[in-house]
Amino acid sequence: MAGRGQPAQQRRAAGHPQPLRPDRLCPRRLRRGLVHDTTGQLYVPPSCAAGAPCKLVVALHGCLSAQQLLGTAFAEKGNLDTYADTNDLVVLYPQAVSSIWPVNPQGCWDWFGYTGSDYAVKSAPQMRAIVNMVHALGG
Repeated sequence: MAGRGQPAQQRRAAGHPQPLRPDRLCPRRLRRGLVHDTTGQLYVPPSCAAGAPCKLVVALHGCLSAQQLLGTAFAEKGNLDTYADTNDLVVLYPQAVSSIWPVNPQGCWDWFGYTGSDYAVKSAPQMRAIVNMVHALGG
């Protein structure tokens, strides 16, 4: 996040993360072998929904924390949404999934090379897909 954020003003977010279809935001050519879930979540604070200028935060879950395993708990209980309300932030929650091939049994985002040797660069499959989701949301 750029600049200093304000502390959350309430214990609960004003709204709830809404289902999102990242596959609709990501071209098919970028989805091959990507290993991301077909749904994710998007939190839009009421101020942003009403037209206030807002910034976008992409929240990547950890290993063993994908919705495939925990449902929507990461988005709903991670408290990012309460900060989003106070700081006019839209929060995108894309989801990785566990898989046998490519080898990713814990549903991690690729930090160890299961999507290929270019996993840690801007042109990596997951990075391109996430950037494409950001652009599709207007970022």
